[in-house]
Amino acid sequence: MKLKDKTVLITGAGSGLGREMALVFSREGANIGVNDVRPEAAQNVVTEIERAGGRAMGLTADVSDSAAVREMFAEFVAALRYHRRPR
Repeated sequence: MKLKDKTVLITGAGSGLGREMALVFSREGANIGVNDVRPEAAQNVVTEIERAGGRAMGLTADVSDSAAVREMFAEFVAALRYHRRPR
């Protein structure tokens, strides 16, 4: 995959297939936005990615709530603008 220096936001990334996608995309060089409704699950994946040398940012939002999704995207975009890459 050609993901080096790309940024990916993955919902449901705190476990299961979302987690696996976050880990694989990170290994391929992508910066990852790790979204999950459970903040501790998102942070666990962020920690795992960072320990492996990747870059990630934890985001908490219930994707069935459109207002929460808008807030999550605003937070993610703000982090991208400020840092160029999420941390």
